[in-house]
Parts: sequence; structure tokens; C-alpha cells
Amino acid sequence: MTMRTLTLAAALMMLAACGDDSGYTQTVDPATMCGGSFAAVNRGTLEAATMTTGACANDESLDSACTSSPDLATVAATCGGPCATNNLTDDAKIKECTTTCMAEALANDPTTACLDCYSDSVVCTKQHCLADCGANPNSPACTQCRAVNGCFTSFFTCSGFPAPAAGDAGP
Repeated sequence: MTMRTLTLAAALMMLAACGDDSGYTQTVDPATMCGGSFAAVNRGTLEAATMTTGACANDESLDSACTSSPDLATVAATCGGPCATNNLTDDAKIKECTTTCMAEALANDPTTACLDCYSDSVVCTKQHCLADCGANPNSPACTQCRAVNGCFTSFFTCSGFPAPAAGDAGP
């Protein structure tokens, strides 16, 4: 399995940003259309659909989820692959590496708690789906493995972001 393959598998993780928004003021107009994983909705709609208990249910993370370029899922993939490859046997290091890398790569940072949802998804994929996702992280086998093993459910529960419609496994 190549670093690029693991990176792409991490991209499947999904959107957003999470945590403590103390001192942050929303900077994205609610009518602004989001990009990336949330391109079908505007900032206000994303906020309304996000569970208030989620780590990404704060202005800082929601703004980042809507405006980051590249989008958060792409950044998670770009960071997660090398972090997983370099720390294959240490999940805590994979998580720390992915969270740190994402924070450094994003101009409009989500909270650390939100980033942790992405890094947890990278770890879940590495633990349960390395064989299915290694060759092609966009394959139906990878998507099914991540769904069956709870990687998607865990991400959406952690982040608070709305899960994709039935039949769409998400990023």
C-alpha cells in the first residue's frame, strides 16, 4: 500500500471542523454557498443541519467546512495517508499527526476537536479497511468496509455534520 493510497483513503473521512469556538466570530455570511463536501448547501443550511452536540457545531468549524480550499476531506486525505504510513502501529501518533498536519494546512482553521473527528476517521479506516481501501480508496469495497465498520457513523456522530442521503456514503 502506498502513501498516496492511504492518503486517498483518509480523504473519504469527511468534512468539517470542530470544538471550542471561544472568541471566534462567524465570518462567513449564512447565504454563502459552501464548497467541497457541502457544495450543495449554504453556510446557514449547514449550520441548521449540524447537530449542536457535535465537535464541529461552532462558527469556527462551520466557516472552515464551507470555505476551505482544498476542502477538509481532501486535506484529511493529504495528511492522513502519510501519517498512517509513517506510524502504522501507533494509532495515537496517526491521530496527532493528522490533526497537526490539517491545522497547519488550512488557512481558515476549524477547532482541534473538529479536526480530531477527521483524524479518528483516518484511524478507523486504517484499523478496519486497509486492505479494501489501500488499492483504491474510492472503490465500492472501501466505501462498504468503512460503512460496515462504523467509520462513517463515528465521523458524523463526532462532527455533528449531517450524514449524506441514503445511497451516498459520503466522502
